[in-house]
Amino acid sequence: MPVDANGNALITWVVQDGAKRKLFARAYSPVNGWDASAAMISDPRLDLDVEAAFFALDGKGNGLAVWSQDSETNPAVYSREYAARTGWSSRIQKVYEYPAGYGGEVSSLYLTPRGKALVVLTSYDLPAYSTSRLLAILSR
Repeated sequence: MPVDANGNALITWVVQDGAKRKLFARAYSPVNGWDASAAMISDPRLDLDVEAAFFALDGKGNGLAVWSQDSETNPAVYSREYAARTGWSSRIQKVYEYPAGYGGEVSSLYLTPRGKALVVLTSYDLPAYSTSRLLAILSR
């Protein structure tokens, strides 16, 4: 669970909903306590399973969620921003789409105190699953 120096925190979990796995989160601040309800972070319009989700907070309590949302034909990596004052952005951004014949998942996420993000992806060819590392740098 990511926690910043001021005590702001994000907790996340994945829920199996029928045939799909969806990503949810809830924020905590020392001033307001826990959010009244959980927010669905992943895009419910995508007919894909959420896999390998990571969250991080910067020095101001702002955050970033990055996850793999997988399917046999269109595996990709998505992100969504969190603002300490307003909550989750309504915009979900496709960060990376694996080329044809490849899949993968998010391996780690690092967010600097100033909000720059480094996402490490594990990429593998299908169906042999030979792995390699791929780095993507995100700027918010």
